Amino acid sequence: MERVKNDGKIFDTTLTPSGKGQNYSAGDAQGTFTGTVTFTNAALTAWAYNITMKNGSGSIKGRGWLDKEGLRTEKIFSDPRGTPRARIVETLKEITAAEYNRLSAQDVTEPAVAPGAPKAPAAPKAPSAPTASKAPSAPSAPTAPTAS
Repeated sequence: MERVKNDGKIFDTTLTPSGKGQNYSAGDAQGTFTGTVTFTNAALTAWAYNITMKNGSGSIKGRGWLDKEGLRTEKIFSDPRGTPRARIVETLKEITAAEYNRLSAQDVTEPAVAPGAPKAPAAPKAPSAPTASKAPSAPSAPTAPTAS
C-alpha cells in the first residue's frame, strides 16, 4: 500500500496481483485512477507505472526504483490526447516515525524544508487540475503483495 496526501485528502493505493508474472493492478478506494504497476526485477526494487486517471484528465507513465538515495520515481503526466503536460520526479528518503507523524499532521502543500534552510518564494496558484504531488512519507522497500 502507498499512502498519498493531496490537497488535504488521503489516498491509499493498493496493488492486486493480476496473475501475469510481476504485473499488479493498481487503484485506490476513491476510484480516482486505475492501471498497472509491473515490477521489472526479481528483487522487486524497480517497477514501471501505467496509470489512467478516472476523471478523464489523462494518464501517468513512468518508473520507480530503490537505491542508496531512497525511493525514486520519474513519471510523465499526459493529457487525454497523449501530450505530456508534467514531469514528476521524486526522491523519498527514510525518516523517523516521529518525523512522519509530525509531517502527517500537517496539511502539506509544498515540500518540507530542512530547519534553517531558506524558504522558496510561493509559486502562483495554478488553475484547478489533477496534481501528482505527494506529501513526504516514510517509504519502505516494496514487498510482493500476497494473493488472497
